[in-house]
Amino acid sequence: MSGERDTNILKKPDPTPHTCGEPTLTRREISVLLLVSEGFTNKQLAQELGISESTAAEHVQNAMRKTQAKTRAGLVLFGVRSGIILVPGSNSTVPKRPPAIIQISRRSPQKESVA
Repeated sequence: MSGERDTNILKKPDPTPHTCGEPTLTRREISVLLLVSEGFTNKQLAQELGISESTAAEHVQNAMRKTQAKTRAGLVLFGVRSGIILVPGSNSTVPKRPPAIIQISRRSPQKESVA
């Protein structure tokens, strides 16, 4: 990651854990899920959150275990399906009280300039 992030992404989770049905993710696991959805590696998660790389990996594994995700992509899919991550224009249903939401903007392809 070059340090640049989409300004449409809000990564601050609600102060309460995600409790819209099972499973329940902690605030930290939600933060990790949001960063994973941006493509962060465990090393980058650790740097961003001020924790060790092994602790970052543990948070990812805990979130994956709770959501029964087999991969990081599966974890992100859980986030989309549960309303933690909103994709504009999608037909995703949103829980009545979304705990932590990020919006992923659909970027239009850059037009190549012909010189």
